[in-house]
This record gives sequence, C-alpha cells and structure tokens, in this order.
Amino acid sequence: MPKTIRGEVASRGRTGVHAPSTPPRTNASKPVRRARLSADPKVERSAWLEIEGLLTAAHRRLEQQFSRAAKIGAKDAESLAQAGQRLLGGLRSHFDLKVGSVYPVLYETLADAGVILEAEIEIEVARDLMWRLDGMKPFDERYQPTLNVLGAWLHRHLEQERARLFVAARRAQPTFAPRMPDMRAKFALDAAVLGDAPASAGGAGERYANGRVVTQEKPPRVPRVANGARGRAVSPAAGFLN
Repeated sequence: MPKTIRGEVASRGRTGVHAPSTPPRTNASKPVRRARLSADPKVERSAWLEIEGLLTAAHRRLEQQFSRAAKIGAKDAESLAQAGQRLLGGLRSHFDLKVGSVYPVLYETLADAGVILEAEIEIEVARDLMWRLDGMKPFDERYQPTLNVLGAWLHRHLEQERARLFVAARRAQPTFAPRMPDMRAKFALDAAVLGDAPASAGGAGERYANGRVVTQEKPPRVPRVANGARGRAVSPAAGFLN
C-alpha cells in the first residue's frame, strides 16, 4: 500500500474509526452532589419507633381510664363526674398533640394522605361526643351511655391508627429525629394530664419503644439499720404530717 494511502487510513483511524468514547479531560470543576434531604434512615426509624411507643403508651393510659369510668356506673354521680372530666382533659391533650405535632410530620412523608385524613375525621367525631358530654350533668341518664359510646369509638380509632397509620409510617420513615427533644417534652406533659407521669419541661422521664420502657431510673436503695435488717422507707408526705 502506498505511503500516502496508508497514512490517510491511519489518520482516519486515529480521528474517526478508533476515536475514544469518553471526552478528553478538562480543567472543569466536578459537579456538586446534592445534599441529603434526610438523616440516616436508621436514625429516623429509631426516632419513629420511639414516637410509636409513646403513642402506644398514651393509648393504654386512655383505655385504662375509660375502663375505670365504666366500672363506676351512674349510681355514684360525683365519682363519675371526676372520672369524666379527667377523661375529657386527657383526650383533649392527646388529640391536640397528635393533630398539632405528629400528623403534620406524617403529611410531609406519607405518599397516601388518606390514612391521616381518616384519623383526623375520627378525632372530629370523638370531639363532637366530648362536646355533648360537656353539656350534660353526671346524673343525666344519657351521660354514662354517651361516655360508653365515646370509649368504644376511641377504641376503634386507636385500633385503626395502630393497624394502618403506624405501619405506613414505619415504611415511610418520617423525619422525627431532629424534633425528638421537643416531642419528648410534649409527650411528658400529655402523660401528666391523666396524672400517670410527672410533667417535665425538658422532656425527661421514661422513654418508650413499641410501648415498653427502654430507659428507667433505678429505685433508691433502702438504708440498712445496725442489726442488718432493712429499715422502713420514709414516705414523701411524712413532712406534711408532722
């Protein structure tokens, strides 16, 4: 083959036939990677499991209070009035916590908002029954039946929330991790409304995961007397009785 033809083929091979597929390197800066919009998925899952545990513990407290109120009956109107007012206060606090602090975060994460809307509608129906109870006297013949209907409706709402909303939130991993200090404080105040846990401005106290206490302070040691037997614990109210 003549040199001229061989040279033309070689030049075409270098420039056209065997041209590299990647562009030549330049001094251009590398593209900036987008920042992650959420925290570590494990951290978010742990935060939601704690929220779920706190909600489950609150559900258990409310159901226990309804069970106690149902055993009082309409014969003891004074005790029934106290139990009813305590229940209504606990329900208002719990509903405000969920609608004002928990559900808005779920709206940002869950793809299907229908589950949250159903829960909010159920709360609206419960609040209507609570409004009726506010206008009744404990000795009214409709007071105890209305309280029973409210308890049955609340039980349905809590069952639906645990079976549907909790499952959907576990899959979506809502971003509660940066909000946990504030959420713990709100749940501590909510628990204090029913008198089952001390309120704490900093959110200190028992922490829950799946309805169980995961951190709990150790009980104080009972002092021993000289002969080796354990002494009697001093009551916190002893100072008021002297």
